[in-house]
Amino acid sequence: MSIPIVWGTRMMGKVDSVPGVGHVATKFFYLQYVPLIPVETYLIFREVGDQMQGVRIPCSPKSILVAWLRTALVVAAGAMGVVGLLRLSDGHRLDAALCVIGGTILVAAFFYSYQFRPICKASYDRAMDLARLANLGPEQLLALEISFGRMSAEQADMELARIYEQAQKDHERQLAEMPPPGSPEPPLSPEQFVFK
Repeated sequence: MSIPIVWGTRMMGKVDSVPGVGHVATKFFYLQYVPLIPVETYLIFREVGDQMQGVRIPCSPKSILVAWLRTALVVAAGAMGVVGLLRLSDGHRLDAALCVIGGTILVAAFFYSYQFRPICKASYDRAMDLARLANLGPEQLLALEISFGRMSAEQADMELARIYEQAQKDHERQLAEMPPPGSPEPPLSPEQFVFK
């Protein structure tokens, strides 16, 4: 009986979920579904089946360590189960029971790692950094401010109106500085010529 060798790349280490934006995950080279080498980290906006939409961001040590930690928990739980069965077959029921309890705790820790707030939820500062890396607009940034309780909806509306007003003024200033269509080009000054 031969065991098939499974390898490739896959997204693992899901961390830093940001409300209304997405989460961080790292693409790993894996062997037998064990993440070995981190390739690159992404801010994932949307997942549909195996298809993901996101942007590449700088490497996330948190995502890498969490992927390896979750794998270690699964491997250790499996090892505890095997040792428990071996101890049970030797007639050591107490040892077998302790191995089953230990394995159960490891499995519970694995699942809890997807709910543990410091791992799965981004802090305010991290969320804002990720939003800027994703080039989110002012509307999304202000929505984050509201979701983290830093602004009320009324304050966000006033700030958004101020941002729009400033953008309109900047646009009008740019238009005023542009030469009218059909006007002649200004003459070149001698300083603009460079001879080599």
